[in-house]
Amino acid sequence: MSNHKVKIQIHSKIKYENGQEERLHEDAVGDLYLKEGHFFLRYQETEKMGNTWTVVKWPKERTPITVVIIRQGNVKMKQVFQEGVRIDFTYQSPYGALEMEILTHRIHLSKPSLNKGEIGLQYQLTRNKQIIGTYHLDLYYQRIEGGKSC
Repeated sequence: MSNHKVKIQIHSKIKYENGQEERLHEDAVGDLYLKEGHFFLRYQETEKMGNTWTVVKWPKERTPITVVIIRQGNVKMKQVFQEGVRIDFTYQSPYGALEMEILTHRIHLSKPSLNKGEIGLQYQLTRNKQIIGTYHLDLYYQRIEGGKSC
């Protein structure tokens, strides 16, 4: 298994239940590798999450599609995305733990490769049966030429 250095663009759009919208953009450099039929993208978030490592996992084969996002650091959580399925998770921050739920509306994967790809998620986030908002998350990655780290 060898890691490939990649440039990553993260775009998110959140539409809250009160009608307000928030857009976020972050650029990162990370590692991409293929292991046991799954791609793994690992990078460090610095802005809002405050020094948090993120791993995104998705299958090499397109069906069934399950995307997993794991964050470790100032924020800890494991989010599992499957279209049309409600999945509970715990959001752990320095201020305490929150039980939340995801309902995934759509997962989009470009034809994944070790050179470049795109992951798109559209989902609803709920806490205590109250909708927090609808989220659109898009991750774009592209291999950095000569970027191989073993």
